[in-house]
Amino acid sequence: MCVYDTDFDSGADFVACGFACHPYEGIDLENTILEMGVAERLVEAVASEQKLTASGGAEQVVDKARQAVAPLSSLRRANAVKQWGLPFDQVDLDKYIREDGSLDTDKYLRILLQKRPASASSAPPSVQDLQIAAQGSCATGLYRGRDILQILAKYLRMTFLRQKKNMGASPEALEAMVHVAASSVLALTEWAAELQRITGSKRMPAQ
Repeated sequence: MCVYDTDFDSGADFVACGFACHPYEGIDLENTILEMGVAERLVEAVASEQKLTASGGAEQVVDKARQAVAPLSSLRRANAVKQWGLPFDQVDLDKYIREDGSLDTDKYLRILLQKRPASASSAPPSVQDLQIAAQGSCATGLYRGRDILQILAKYLRMTFLRQKKNMGASPEALEAMVHVAASSVLALTEWAAELQRITGSKRMPAQ
């Protein structure tokens, strides 16, 4: 049995190995759960109530984060298809989130290109190549879950939103909250019912 992310993995590869396949409805587990209303609930639980109200509420904050992550999502997909070898994990996304909550795409792309290893097998893309890729179409609500959690964590440390006193708002803390919510949120979905049918289980499998 194989539950897999849908951003770069192909179900055909797993089927060829003899696995029964059941992809997440989103790109990955975190994306799937966040897009089921958990992102807004997460912000409401951690953000300063006064700041959240002044910022237009949880839905508006999450929409802002979706807009900020969209160029990164498009770029990740282009990087996988064209095998550019861009080192996303070596660039601190926090540094490129502007005060208005948007992503400073040009600066992010340039540092990403600078950190690309010289040993990468493909020819290096130009800054213009990356700019075009970042502007590509990416379905609303499809993003790497950990990317948007990093953006939301940055928002919760910024003046316009702020976290509640004594609340931790690191990406890791937010991810842990998403994982805690996962089983109960998924339990009543058609996705879970199909997973139970495939596995022959009456319970949701442990994460």
